[in-house]
Amino acid sequence: MSTRQCPETITITSQADIRNASLAACKQEQGFNQLTIQTGADGLSFDNFTGGFNISVVSSPQLQVLVFPDLTALQHLVVSDAPALTQIELPKLRADAETLVYPVTYTFTPSIEISDALQFGGLSLPALTALGDLEVSHVPRRQLTSGGLSKITTADSIASDNNLAYPGLASVGTLQLTGYDGCSFFLPNLSSVVDFSFTNAVNSKLQTAAALTIDGSFVLDTATYRRTANETTDEFASRSSSVGNTIDVSNITTVAVNATIRSNANTHIDISKLTTIGGAFSIMNNTNCTIDVTKLSQAGTLSIVDNTDSVIPQLFNLARADSIHLRGNIDTSSGPNILPSLTFVSGSVTIEAWNADFNCSRLVSQQQQGLINNLQCNGTSNGTSSSLSTPSSPSSADASSQSSQGLSSGAWAGIGVGIGLVVIGLLGGAVWLFLYFRRRFAALEASASSRQPDPSTIASSPERQAGVGQQQQQYYSPSHPEMDDTTLNDDDYSNSRREIYEVDNSGMKVEKPAYPIDVAHELYVPPAELPVTQPRRFNQE
Repeated sequence: MSTRQCPETITITSQADIRNASLAACKQEQGFNQLTIQTGADGLSFDNFTGGFNISVVSSPQLQVLVFPDLTALQHLVVSDAPALTQIELPKLRADAETLVYPVTYTFTPSIEISDALQFGGLSLPALTALGDLEVSHVPRRQLTSGGLSKITTADSIASDNNLAYPGLASVGTLQLTGYDGCSFFLPNLSSVVDFSFTNAVNSKLQTAAALTIDGSFVLDTATYRRTANETTDEFASRSSSVGNTIDVSNITTVAVNATIRSNANTHIDISKLTTIGGAFSIMNNTNCTIDVTKLSQAGTLSIVDNTDSVIPQLFNLARADSIHLRGNIDTSSGPNILPSLTFVSGSVTIEAWNADFNCSRLVSQQQQGLINNLQCNGTSNGTSSSLSTPSSPSSADASSQSSQGLSSGAWAGIGVGIGLVVIGLLGGAVWLFLYFRRRFAALEASASSRQPDPSTIASSPERQAGVGQQQQQYYSPSHPEMDDTTLNDDDYSNSRREIYEVDNSGMKVEKPAYPIDVAHELYVPPAELPVTQPRRFNQE
């Protein structure tokens, strides 16, 4: 192996290993691939190590302090199973520093993961301006990010179940916070998050910029979370007396995709600055909660259902939604006008009030005005002959399906368009038939006139002069050019039109063979006179 090459894997068990001459190629201008710390020492200092890919701290029960005074470039730091570790110092670590891991030069955005460090006190990263992924879990609740974090402005993701203090942080890709009573997340300049989830937030304190925009999705919920034995709040006075049972996420103004508030209990949820949700907004399965969303003006699919011992939040500023589904206790103190600012709902509005005194009359009026496309409401004055049962009734599902208030404005519009198309079709058909028969009659007239004989071209013939009593008559016809040399006198022309027909033995007036007219007319033939015969005589013997 060349002296210019650092070993692929380095394992450090003591300070003597760090000073080993064999690691000279891993220091100064050249970095390392994998550095693993597994020691019984209480402190280690990695002088002259300037950069590398990965540092892992494992199975180091006595280690308390870990220092990298010269490290400027690092891809990933992982600390686990170091129960006595209190401090990690990386004073020169930067996001734009380069390191040579032979034979390639790299630039890293550091990622840090710390778990099960039961005495951990914090990180010192005074030169770092950007983080990759930061994950801090199962550390004592007194953990504070102590010292030198004000320059960090961006992070790809942050996941923490403990106190955080990043005063300069402005934007995060994915933010996952798990709180507890008295926990503090100090992020006063945070204004943009892609995806934000906040779990067990009751009486936790979240401090952000005055307007926090969620460019992806937001989830606020409660879930069972494992805590280690020494994760106590003995180091802090409980803040429940001053904060109260509150979840304060009031600085959130916009959620671009979906928002979900679920499974919270016995608390007031303040999200009062939220105005716009681009996707679905779901509030469900909360117990004994009050929720402030009074400034909400636009949402995709709005669903507020099954919140036990809770009142459906007021939606006085809601103007537009794709659809609305409310199931629960509805506040009737302000009357039936629960959506006073509504301008349009493209889908359906379904109201399943658990309280029997809710009145649907205002919603019915809004549907009749065309503001609601389709309405189902189980309260009183819902536009049907009788009120529908409440959702607690076994037949509530069937009843709600019958509560549609007649035809919607969209249905009437469809009917009007259909009638208009039918009328246009009928008019078009009538015009076409008129023009068609007009052309047809004109063609028939032209054909009939072309078949009439020209008196100047009709010649007389012996048969013509013989009179009408003869069986066959010759006459001019365009189809008989052999008769072109025959003429008729003008005096005889008046009879010529009659002489082109004959009466056969059946009593039918038909065209004579020499004049092909494709019509036949039945003539009235008077009854023939019976012949006079001698009466028959019968012999009587």
